[in-house]
Amino acid sequence: MILIYLLLSAAVLLITASVCRRKRLGTLKFAGAVFAVAVILELTVFQFPSYRLAFGSYPRQTLYPRDAAETVSEEFTVSGGKEASLTYRDINIPVGTVRANIRFDSGELKTVVMNADMTDDTGYYYRMSIVSTEIVRDCPRSADSMVLLSGNAGSARFRFQGGNEEDSFTVESIELNTPIPFDILPLRTLAITLIAAFVYAAFRSFTASRKAEEVPKLCRWSAVAVTAAAVCCMALITAAKMPEGGLAGRFSLENGDQITEELVTAFEKGHVWLDAEPEPELLAMEDPYDWGKRHYDEIPYRWDHLLYNGRYYSYYGVAPLILFLPYHLITGHFFPTDIAVLLFSSLGMAALAFLYCSTVRKRYGMISFGAYISGLVILLMTCGAWFCVSRPMFYETAVSSAFFCLTAAACCFTVSCRAEKKSVKYLLSFLSSLMLGLSVLSRPTMAVYAIAGAMFYARSLTSDNKAKKNSKLITAACLFLPIVILGVFQMWYNYVRFGSVFDFGIKYSLTINDFTHSQFHIHFVLIGLYNFLFAPPAFIPDYPYITTPFSQLGVNGYYYKDDGNTSGILFLALPVFGYLFGGRLLRYCRKSKAFAEYALLFVFCVAAPLAIIFSSWESGYALRYTTDFSWEITIGGILILFEVFGRKGSELQRVRLGRFMMLSGLWAVLISGMQIYNYAFGKADYPQFTELLRRHMELWH
Repeated sequence: MILIYLLLSAAVLLITASVCRRKRLGTLKFAGAVFAVAVILELTVFQFPSYRLAFGSYPRQTLYPRDAAETVSEEFTVSGGKEASLTYRDINIPVGTVRANIRFDSGELKTVVMNADMTDDTGYYYRMSIVSTEIVRDCPRSADSMVLLSGNAGSARFRFQGGNEEDSFTVESIELNTPIPFDILPLRTLAITLIAAFVYAAFRSFTASRKAEEVPKLCRWSAVAVTAAAVCCMALITAAKMPEGGLAGRFSLENGDQITEELVTAFEKGHVWLDAEPEPELLAMEDPYDWGKRHYDEIPYRWDHLLYNGRYYSYYGVAPLILFLPYHLITGHFFPTDIAVLLFSSLGMAALAFLYCSTVRKRYGMISFGAYISGLVILLMTCGAWFCVSRPMFYETAVSSAFFCLTAAACCFTVSCRAEKKSVKYLLSFLSSLMLGLSVLSRPTMAVYAIAGAMFYARSLTSDNKAKKNSKLITAACLFLPIVILGVFQMWYNYVRFGSVFDFGIKYSLTINDFTHSQFHIHFVLIGLYNFLFAPPAFIPDYPYITTPFSQLGVNGYYYKDDGNTSGILFLALPVFGYLFGGRLLRYCRKSKAFAEYALLFVFCVAAPLAIIFSSWESGYALRYTTDFSWEITIGGILILFEVFGRKGSELQRVRLGRFMMLSGLWAVLISGMQIYNYAFGKADYPQFTELLRRHMELWH
């Protein structure tokens, strides 16, 4: 393996040296040099555990369960989730490595925790947990641990624990001073090379500093490549989390969830309530929304369903049924939730990329190529859709559907404003209004964007002075008729369920809170604002390496927090700090027509997202909510920077803008990427992925 790695490295260096004679390929030359350094590091520093036994005399010894101080049979089986130990006296040899050979007897057991207490020449008493490691199923490298002692080991007590009451594992042997195999990781070498080369390119690359309008093809194909890479990564997350049966099995499901099955069958039968009958014990309760009494009295109920007048309803929007209902009618199966979330998120990504690229190409062609492509990377990495794909449930189905519909609506509208043919303009205007209405039918929260969108529509009609009256009437019909019709449908849907056109039913939800009695406190709003916007990342040398502690700001009271959390959008997408230059932007365009455009941009990118964050006080904190407002906030900050330092700035300011954007793009990939990975592959459910990350990040693991 090492020889192949060295030969491949030599080939890369020779090719790099042969093609880097031109000055404009300086970044590639630098990357070749960094690659050489990374290879040396990979074979030396990063393999230190493998060299551990190279210095000094470390005789090998195998400890079997039968040799332990306790009375143990040939095999030492541990079950029930309890800790069990093996003790060995008078080892009397220097110990540099420990390997525990574990046989996983239970099919559900994924990890075994081993702690070793040892004595050495420095003292008689045990040094507690001098070895602490987690042995992962199907990851042989996790069984090896490097040990640093002083002199000879005296006694050793190995403690093992893992699993639940139904799980069991067997300790076959413990090997001392067994050489740790080399663990060559080409991906680590590639990552070091790419990161260093990217930083170099931000300051020295000729291509990265060229104006975007000078390299339109490079901009176009780079945007396609970046978007495709993001979608592929989402697909890989979905594939890695896919249950047994594979992709084919996902399209032959006999059951679904609240949206993919229960809403589908309800609409097929022509009614708006769900077919599930509420349990008699639930209906007999004086207050069925009292979650505490439901829990302690063990009252059966349907989780997160709406209970109203003795029937179950769904709070979640019906727009996804456009896909789910025909699929069930045609195939007889229910559409898989994880594939639906992946589909909606991928389409939303593509629409968001097109929206960004078309906007920047039209107005900000003077910015550098590096700034252009980095802005797209930041948008895609921080849009929040990753968290939907990482945990696809019916909640994420509604959120990702709204994400796609809203981005598609914005995309169609921006293109329609530049369309020359009236027929194309009418069609795109119609589609924009339709998709905006469907976003509200996917998720009621999107109603704030519908209001902002209507303001954009009205502005486009009043600003088009050249259009004839008939043309304006047709455009107005295309822009407002679909969203009005869908709005009327939503109000009818609300009325027939809850007797009010404005009641979406959230207060009737059977979850961990009683929304019928929940009280508003401004402090809860501040908790959401801080964690969604301002929470900074924390860096630690151990797993998960980058984390963000959730803060309740010292508030005493019940505030719901879902699994997982991430840094605030200000520290994920650094261009959001561009809002600090909003005053300068207003001074530039105060007397121009652009003032109204940026005022509407403020409504869409600041006022509407803040309204959504304010409204989350009742439902609490969940990562999926970031999909509702992250990309809107981010794109506003990016456009302000492009306007102030790109379009209105000097050449030096444009150069500095390009460098800032490229470094911000790298920051977004590293910080957001790490937190997305840790959320998608949690340590408890996916220890193999955790172990893979640890192997790449920790030098001594």
